[in-house]
Amino acid sequence: MNSSGYSEGGLRYQKFIDEFVELAGSEVIAGRIRKNGHSEHTNPDDLPLDLREETRKAFLLSLTDSNREIVAQLIEEARSSAVHDLLSKIEEMHTRGGLDLIVDGYRLPKDPFWGSMHMDYICRRAGDPWPEEESETE
Repeated sequence: MNSSGYSEGGLRYQKFIDEFVELAGSEVIAGRIRKNGHSEHTNPDDLPLDLREETRKAFLLSLTDSNREIVAQLIEEARSSAVHDLLSKIEEMHTRGGLDLIVDGYRLPKDPFWGSMHMDYICRRAGDPWPEEESETE
């Protein structure tokens, strides 16, 4: 343990989970909808929109601002759910012993904080601080 009360593996585990929290919060399409009113690229140097992209653009532009915001929120929730499901699968493989997670040469502990990798993700996504101590689970 270091002065923070966490093992080196525990510190790297926190960073690992927090990187997934950051990944879930970086939804480009929802940002485009909020900024441009639609999800398609707007760079004039890009290729022209194809029929599918034009259809999505027209649909989103036909919505009210509040309805576009609902669509953007749904997209963000879908992304967060996908990250959660990915972490759940990684955790299953990790705890069954079929997958070792090693970051910067340190083995990541199994379920060191709120009881599961995907629960740690949920709590951090909700803005909860990391617990004062990590559990002894390895």
